[in-house]
Amino acid sequence: MSFDEIRNILPQSFPFIYIDVVEKFDEGVCIVTRKNVSGGEHYVQGHFPNRVIYPGVYIIEGMAQSAILLHKLTFINDFEQGDKVHVLSEVNAKFLHSVAPGDTIHYECNAILLYSKTGMVEVKALVRDKLIAKAELKFAVVENINSAAKDKVTI
Repeated sequence: MSFDEIRNILPQSFPFIYIDVVEKFDEGVCIVTRKNVSGGEHYVQGHFPNRVIYPGVYIIEGMAQSAILLHKLTFINDFEQGDKVHVLSEVNAKFLHSVAPGDTIHYECNAILLYSKTGMVEVKALVRDKLIAKAELKFAVVENINSAAKDKVTI
């Protein structure tokens, strides 16, 4: 799956998409995604001046976006109208190594529990087959208050 296809599925927009390619998808079971970390990205200018590292929060976001892709592609018919959003309810993460420009992160996202309105996944982030971070993410799917409210706004 290409970047253009990914950005049409994810609720985030550029520059806040932290997945470049879907390498593998097994419906309801797992998804493998990839992020190529570039020295030209916006975070590089100050994180950190003497030794640039990819921020951990972006690694977590890449994990969460992988989980969203796994969930939305599995339950594709439930998301046709764009009136629902994914909300992380719990994150249990551990960072083991840093990531730098030039690295490629592979996210391996495996479903533990996956239902149409909730889920739990285990995600591993790897660089050159080395585990750099792992997390267990729990999420819920809720009504998008912005799409519900836009019809009721009066001026």
